[in-house]
Amino acid sequence: MSYARSASADATEPAPDTWSRRLAASLPGLRLGLSGAALWATAMAASAAAKLVMSGWQTTESIAQVAAVYACGGGLAFPLAYAAAGLLRQRRIEGRIAVALFAFTFVTIACTAIVYTLDYQRRFAESEGEPPPDSWLMDLAYGVAGAFGQFAITGVRLYFPFGFVAVLIVAAWYACRPLPPVRPERR
Repeated sequence: MSYARSASADATEPAPDTWSRRLAASLPGLRLGLSGAALWATAMAASAAAKLVMSGWQTTESIAQVAAVYACGGGLAFPLAYAAAGLLRQRRIEGRIAVALFAFTFVTIACTAIVYTLDYQRRFAESEGEPPPDSWLMDLAYGVAGAFGQFAITGVRLYFPFGFVAVLIVAAWYACRPLPPVRPERR
């Protein structure tokens, strides 16, 4: 079936494979989204906690706090990464694995970095109850940039080696799922 439009097609008719249709088709269902988010959050928290324990962190409270940040990032990331992989889906299995690897890796790191940044701002931002100074926006920008930089240097390493294995497993699972059927164009 060709998606080429004929010259006589109505100009107001939407394209057969629009991004909104692809997005709707690529979103996980409620059950898959919730269970996948819970499993992905658990895997990312376990990866961070295992790496910290292997590194010799002594305080279990600190390990739990870091694991909670990674769990929140993983929980937010799963449905977004699933949808991103669906938007970029490929027909060949190699392409689906590559897209899933990219989507789950990038979105998980990005979501965890955002949660880390929010936690960083909550912990280290000065709040004395008075109105923000004129330099508040610049302070926020530098704080966010510093938090992202710190996460890039020290936070990403907590995904190795267990988070990397989890990404390989979820990419293989995603790639082996059957492709949704191509819906014919409505006229």
